Amino acid sequence: ESKLIPREALVISLETSRELPPVKMGEGVIIRVGDRASIFDSRATRFLAEVGLQESKAESGPETKFKFQRALMSGGTCEGTAYQELGFQTAAVCVALGNYHNCGEKNIIREEFVSVQDGVGMAQLLVAAALEMRNFERHVKRLPERLSKYGREARANFKRFKAQALTGSKAA
Repeated sequence: ESKLIPREALVISLETSRELPPVKMGEGVIIRVGDRASIFDSRATRFLAEVGLQESKAESGPETKFKFQRALMSGGTCEGTAYQELGFQTAAVCVALGNYHNCGEKNIIREEFVSVQDGVGMAQLLVAAALEMRNFERHVKRLPERLSKYGREARANFKRFKAQALTGSKAA
């Protein structure tokens, strides 16, 4: 077994992938939650999504708006699955590919293509993720913190509605 990649490394697979609903070419880099064979690491995927959200909020103007998509890309299996099966914490990003395997309409051989904007978005996301790696735990904790907040709010609402139901008073 090679020791070239540290066991604690976050591996991010980069690739193109056939455009499959719900993703759309030109709508941003795709954070893959998995492929045909596996689902990627939840924390690593959440980290990329939180960084993507941060990037989308940081920019202004419709021309420069950072966009990303999050989807299961089930058209095939990517390198991310191999790394995950070897025990690495793994995430994956891709851009939608037109004329997958050079197959155009009516099975005519055509050149493959991608959206340049999606490719630039992939690079932007990866640079931002590299810069934010030191804040990995802070990013992945956001979801549990939000869920705890929503749970507290729901319990408080339940108690209030229960008390109102028992006393016969109406909700405010």
